[in-house]
Amino acid sequence: MNTVGVETTNHCNLKCITCPTHERMKRRRGYMSEDVYKEVLRQLDCGSTKGNPLSVGLSNWGEPLLHPSIIDYINMASTRSFRTSLVTNGTLLNRDLSKRLMDSGLDELTFSIDGVGKAYEDIRGIPYNNIKNKIDEFLSIKETVGWKGSVRIRTVVCESNSSAFKEIYDEWKGHGIEFSIQREVLWKDAERNDPCEFIKSTIVVLWNGDIVPCCVDYDGELNLGNVMTDNLFQVWDGKMEALRLNHIRGNYPSLCRKCTEWSGNTGDEYVGFRFKGRVRTEW
Repeated sequence: MNTVGVETTNHCNLKCITCPTHERMKRRRGYMSEDVYKEVLRQLDCGSTKGNPLSVGLSNWGEPLLHPSIIDYINMASTRSFRTSLVTNGTLLNRDLSKRLMDSGLDELTFSIDGVGKAYEDIRGIPYNNIKNKIDEFLSIKETVGWKGSVRIRTVVCESNSSAFKEIYDEWKGHGIEFSIQREVLWKDAERNDPCEFIKSTIVVLWNGDIVPCCVDYDGELNLGNVMTDNLFQVWDGKMEALRLNHIRGNYPSLCRKCTEWSGNTGDEYVGFRFKGRVRTEW
């Protein structure tokens, strides 16, 4: 286990057409309580001696900056020497919140941006200049205060914005930003031939403490337990290991069999320039 995804909330303030959060997600909405979060960190503290320092990603589905305790949560993980990261749509940022994020011990902030101008607006439903100004301000503050954390832009690619790579790169190059591509996750009946790479290194805890194998399971169908009653490392060595073996044997659960996130290349893709990130080639 290298990375634990912690879903601080599955509430979101946007209705992006590429995301299942609003229309397809059926599970209950909520915010991760301090008791649940502390239990996640307690378990990770006890098990982190098994290998390299763990990375805690404080986002899954939903907008993590909606959580009223997000700064405290980042700090709690950082002070335990976990590497911390956050993926945000960026719309809730202001000067004060940006500074507090930088002071919290956050190691990496990723902005989810799916296009420039109208392409962005068609997917996200808000004016592009809104997010552009917020990112510009964040980068300016970063330079002023000397924040050493990483800034990334992740683009979820779908049919409607498949030509947006170069525009995004041209808009933000020269700012020390890393770029990554993630194809839109689709579910369809298809023959699956390869085991999932993500379940070899990552596990996810939903806002209510439920444990699932990966972020693709947005409705928590493959429930492996709950951190308030189950140990993450025991789940990793038990039910997750059984899932990994089933993948190797070609025995995929229904959700995994229909998932297209597994397919395609992992690594660098060249789209007129070099992007680093996970890439899926099927639509």
